[in-house]
Amino acid sequence: MDSIKQPLAKRQIVFEFTLYALIILMTASAGFFNHVVSDDPRLSNLTVWIAIAYFAFLAWAFSRLNTVHRRRKERKARELVLQTRETVADRPGEAAPAFDGAEQSRSVFGLTLAQAAVILLVFTTAVLSFTWALSILR
Repeated sequence: MDSIKQPLAKRQIVFEFTLYALIILMTASAGFFNHVVSDDPRLSNLTVWIAIAYFAFLAWAFSRLNTVHRRRKERKARELVLQTRETVADRPGEAAPAFDGAEQSRSVFGLTLAQAAVILLVFTTAVLSFTWALSILR
């Protein structure tokens, strides 16, 4: 069963980091597009549609990232419960510890602190690279 879990976990990690890279790429592309189009009055109407597409992509990417993180967290919780049950089953006469899954990690806007830190890092990187790219273009 571990041989099945390994490729799945690797694919999820690749998918997760691909989403992070796409978020940075889309942010840089949107900024570049905004810089190019802001001077042309005929194309400036496209900025609204591009912004809608950009924010729709961000909503989709963050929902997928949240799903990946939630599944990983649930899988770890299930593994912990199974390990606890196996350990208690090996020691007869002891009561099993109560685990109802109610232990929640601290959250910010429904994200764990690690997720919020990664999002902050991704956006900071995107803004800095975007600012750098615009300074080169000028």
